[in-house]
Amino acid sequence: MNTKIREWGLRNAWLDQGVSVISAALLAYFLTAPTAGVLGTFNMAATTIAALVMAAATFACALTYQSDSTLLIQVRLRHAETLRRNWRSILTGSFLASVLPAIGLLASPSVGFAAGLYGLVLAACCFWRALFWLTYTLFGQAADDLRPPVRVREHI
Repeated sequence: MNTKIREWGLRNAWLDQGVSVISAALLAYFLTAPTAGVLGTFNMAATTIAALVMAAATFACALTYQSDSTLLIQVRLRHAETLRRNWRSILTGSFLASVLPAIGLLASPSVGFAAGLYGLVLAACCFWRALFWLTYTLFGQAADDLRPPVRVREHI
């Protein structure tokens, strides 16, 4: 993927919501809403998947902010607002993706199905974004680990 496009996508965290709304609307329009029993199972599965994404994202976020890698310290200083916006979007998006399908069970089957689809697509978008930052963090940590250790001269 082109670096400028990837950077634009990372700076604009609202894309996750836009992609999710459009995808869920198109899928809900072209697919037939399942029966009530299947809908309950589908939406609970969507809720569970989104909750697992939120747990993994929380781990990756903590890893990113607690890393002592030189590269990540520079990234946190230079791109603090973008990084904060991304993690806020990931965590709130995955929370919304886990709650909305469960609430969708109270609505009509077509609305509940759309809510489940929206939750799945939003969870996938949040997972992609969290996976990007996890990979970046692990790369920064690995690069830091490859540097030769600094020798400290002891005075006797």
